[in-house]
Amino acid sequence: MKLFITLLLALITPVAINAETIIDETFTYDSGYVECLTENDYYEKYVWYNTGIATMSVESESQIDFFDRFEINEVEALNSSAVYVQSEVAYYDEFVVEAPEGYGFNSVGELGLNTNEEFKSSTFRHPDGYIEFITKAYQIGMYDGGIVYHIEVDAIYLSSFFIQKKDNLVIQHGNNAVTYDGFSPEGYITKRYTSYDYLGNTTTYTYTEDAVIDTTAGNGGGVSYEVDILAPGSMDLMIFIDNEKVTGHHYIVATDTTSVLASYVHNYSVWFPSLSLQFGPVGVGIDSNAPNTDVMSGQVMTLPGYADRIQTNVLTLSPADYGFEQQYFFYEKTYSHSIDSWDFDTTRLRCGYIEEEYINLSSNRQGAGDAYLVYNFYNPIYEFNVDLAYWSNSERFTDTTGYLQYKNSNGEWITLLDLMDSNNGIPTDRTNPKNFDFYIIEGTYEIRFITHTNNPTADRNKGRVCIGDITFISYDIE
Repeated sequence: MKLFITLLLALITPVAINAETIIDETFTYDSGYVECLTENDYYEKYVWYNTGIATMSVESESQIDFFDRFEINEVEALNSSAVYVQSEVAYYDEFVVEAPEGYGFNSVGELGLNTNEEFKSSTFRHPDGYIEFITKAYQIGMYDGGIVYHIEVDAIYLSSFFIQKKDNLVIQHGNNAVTYDGFSPEGYITKRYTSYDYLGNTTTYTYTEDAVIDTTAGNGGGVSYEVDILAPGSMDLMIFIDNEKVTGHHYIVATDTTSVLASYVHNYSVWFPSLSLQFGPVGVGIDSNAPNTDVMSGQVMTLPGYADRIQTNVLTLSPADYGFEQQYFFYEKTYSHSIDSWDFDTTRLRCGYIEEEYINLSSNRQGAGDAYLVYNFYNPIYEFNVDLAYWSNSERFTDTTGYLQYKNSNGEWITLLDLMDSNNGIPTDRTNPKNFDFYIIEGTYEIRFITHTNNPTADRNKGRVCIGDITFISYDIE
């Protein structure tokens, strides 16, 4: 028996969507402004710049609905420097699928034994395309001298595929970017459930199913998200489930100007229920283990990296540099510092430069209970490292909590390190402190060390946490 599937391409000339209409239009929108870069019937490209100035355009309804239209996460956008948005329709040519000898297709595209010649082949092409991509790139911060982007892609189904198996969304990034592993990629498919009862009432809701994520298929150049897609139409006479969209989240660090590209890989192979993909960064094609697949790609989105404009500023402090007294005060003290062209302020309680060795916190003392050192900077801190130790092995940390924290843009203190957690390995030998590295991609203006002891009973200074050499790193885009 001769088994084959023939793919006949270019039976209909695909619609050209690469032509861009350059337009010069900007409008204000929610603490920033939008610049419309290109637009035609099939392709739109925008960038929203966060100026931090609360303004809202009332010029047109389409402008007012900008965030809603592209489902932009407003909270994340307001914590980003900019958001790049690209919307486009992805086409592929009409094709004919021919069943192997002795087989045929049923009305929903399933292959089976069927001798009726009417079902020996089927032709598929939707006049408006099968997939619409909405790609969003949130410029969420900085890491190791590069720009961190959160890439979010929605692949929206404009039409049902005739053959329904396991398909893949692929997000590739350019050579001037690396995957940021501070966040894990996420992906899911959204489906719509509709049921009818005999009285004509309708129940409709959407739900999601997690994608199978493969971070190795891209060989360091991207991520794939495998999802189950459903045959079109009814599960039975009263229930319908339809595919709505596939969503993928990917995080990268742009070391220079780079790019991202969204693709949808449709599997219409009879014998391969799922695909094994191999690809690389943008510019490297997507290969599949199945002979009958179609790759529908959007257009490349360019993202700035600012490699030649990023200035790194470093401040290294030893305990002696603060000018603190060699004692623990029972009242709060503030001080303004100007060291190596850095201006910053400190606020402290039960914190001093003890025995000319360390900056110490001591909360376990009768009449105390709290100890802290708070740094306030005038430029955002993205990275820092610090030497930490306990003063001795008899600090009476019972009923004591302690944290190293930073303040986020919402004014919340976020814990970087639990100072009392033995799993963190802070040594009791202060002559051999442990160095810790921290990265805050969104940047922060406030960092603090803080300890608290409930009902302190020590008649001497105890609960001592030692802060040694510390280095802060800030970045400026010139």
